[in-house]
This record gives sequence, C-alpha cells and structure tokens, in this order.
Amino acid sequence: MKALESVRDILINFGGHPQAGGFTIAQDTLDEMKKRIEKFARANLKEENFFKKIEYCAEAHPKDISWQVYEELEQFEPFGEANKEPMFLLRDVKVVSFEKVGKDNGNGNGKKHLRLLLDISGNQKKAMAFHMGERKEEIASGGRLDILFHFAVDEWNGNRELMLRIADFKVIQ
Repeated sequence: MKALESVRDILINFGGHPQAGGFTIAQDTLDEMKKRIEKFARANLKEENFFKKIEYCAEAHPKDISWQVYEELEQFEPFGEANKEPMFLLRDVKVVSFEKVGKDNGNGNGKKHLRLLLDISGNQKKAMAFHMGERKEEIASGGRLDILFHFAVDEWNGNRELMLRIADFKVIQ
C-alpha cells in the first residue's frame, strides 16, 4: 500500500490492505507510475524482503502429534488474518514414502502437490505439501526432514485420520 500511496497523485483511485491492493490509472500516466514504483522499490526494499519468512508458534514433539492437541487447537477457531492458524516446527522426521499428486495444471508443470508418509518416532502419519510438487527431487525415501506444519484431518469414506499439512520443509543432511 505504501508503494501505491507514493504515486497517489497520478492515480484515479486506489485501495486495499496489507495482503492486496488495486488501482485505476489513466493510460497516459502508466509509464510515469512504473518509473516511480521502481524508484520506490529501490529505495525501500532490501534483499531479505525477497526471501520467504515463515513464523511458527512452537516446536512440536512427537507426543504432540495427537487428536488431543488437535482438539485443543480447534477451540481457537475460526482462523484467519486476525487469528492465524497455529504452525509448528517438527524436527528430524523420517520420510517413509512420497509421491506427486494432483491434476496437471495444463501448463506442462505436471502434478503440483506432494503426499508423504512420515515416521515420527515410530508412528506413521500422512502429510500433504500443497503446491510443492516441484520440490520432489529434494526428498528421498529414508531421508530426514525438519517440517513446518499445521494439523489437518483427512476424512474419506467415513474414516477420520489426523494428518499434517506441510507449509515448508528442510532436508537434513
């Protein structure tokens, strides 16, 4: 929004919030806007602004991966912008198996999600890593990961299973 505010004098209209913004501009001032936005970016953005930073609530331990913890977290719903869904760090989980899943999005990129089976201190849990299909090459069966995750429930054919929704992962060497 600050970038749009910096060119407000040439905009017909603009608005938004920290997650999204929009504007209306006359065609003949578009080049001027582009120059000024680029100047604003050079003056205000640093290299670290271009790296993904994910914050998590706490480090989870294998015993925390339970229905009891999931149900306690449900008490804090609904989650949204003002009440973010809790994310946890779980270290050193073993990859039992993994595969790319989901429909090809039509642009030749292939399947876009990863479905994993993880061994967490002897207990196997399903996990999904949405929009991370391209990271398949980083993972190996028997390999180990640190994961950032949300709790999730897999419901299918009347069965309910606690699973993990992976937000990011790091391969442990």
